[in-house]
Amino acid sequence: MKRIDNFKAIIDKYNVIFFDAFGVLKNYQGLVPGIERTFEYLAQQKRNTTL
Repeated sequence: MKRIDNFKAIIDKYNVIFFDAFGVLKNYQGLVPGIERTFEYLAQQKRNTTL
């Protein structure tokens, strides 16, 4: 399996981005730090997202 170090480097390869909520968006401590910026970036890039 290839390690992905930068999410921004791969989004252009996909038409739709799916997110699993637990462990990706939030964990037992609450929202994953910076996840809001991820969605802001995807919106700026006009990318489709599905939760």
